Amino acid sequence: MVNRPHYFLSKCGAYDIRKQRFTNCFYGDDFTGSTDALESLARMGVPTVLFLEPPTPQQIAHYKWVKAIGVAGLSRSLSPGEMERQLTPVLASLKKLKPRHVHYKVCSTFDSSPTIGSIGKAIEIGASIFESAWVPVLVAAPALGVIAFLVTCLPVWVLGVRGNSPPGSPSFYG
Repeated sequence: MVNRPHYFLSKCGAYDIRKQRFTNCFYGDDFTGSTDALESLARMGVPTVLFLEPPTPQQIAHYKWVKAIGVAGLSRSLSPGEMERQLTPVLASLKKLKPRHVHYKVCSTFDSSPTIGSIGKAIEIGASIFESAWVPVLVAAPALGVIAFLVTCLPVWVLGVRGNSPPGSPSFYG
């Protein structure tokens, strides 16, 4: 069993993640970025599941030990109108899960434009859904080379397609 920290510091002091159903939910603007977010959370000891569409209540109930849920999307390749149609229901479904944090994972190349994959449009949609007056933005780059090691050396599952699910063990990595 992996030893995981159960307490995290926040602006309001320490809180126990065992008492909150979901600490994080995220949407990745492409599949690669979604697996980067999955990897980062898993490496920090946060049991995480990645879906290809918003999970149903039945799917969520199947993974009682999960603390973070991600949805792999394709908004990086969409027009602002298409982003509105795709992101609105996905982000609304993540909001219903009442996570402590919601993360919109953008491609690390940061190559959005006003007409395709607009990060500004994604922020606008998210701010509206989550009724947020401001949106923090963190720009960072992945640790290149780590993913190949994890995919070949650790058990990593991507859920949302039919297949065997990982054991209901807290040692699940992703």
